[in-house]
Amino acid sequence: MTSKIHLSTIVALASGAVCALSIRYYLVAEENMHCKTRVFQVQRLLESFEPRLAAKRQQLQVQQEKLNRARGVAEEVGGKVLADVAAFAERTNSNRLKDLLTKHGFALGTGALKEGATK
Repeated sequence: MTSKIHLSTIVALASGAVCALSIRYYLVAEENMHCKTRVFQVQRLLESFEPRLAAKRQQLQVQQEKLNRARGVAEEVGGKVLADVAAFAERTNSNRLKDLLTKHGFALGTGALKEGATK
């Protein structure tokens, strides 16, 4: 009789374990489905940003091109203009212009920026 009780106990425990594992599998599958749904939603959200991001990149590229052209003009013309202003300040003996040029790092008489001065 004890072997029958043990066998039925083992079968009941095995059935309970199978049932518990089935419930656990269902819960994990359900959670996995929620995670996949959330990932899909985030991907759709990111894809919705792509057109605006591409437009902003294009705007940034246009602005960068303008800045590069302006930098080229400043490098080509800026020094000449400062040299002309310095010559004018010397000719007219304008202390205000001389002080302004000196304050911003332009060496009077040499026509160049002092070392360490910002352009």
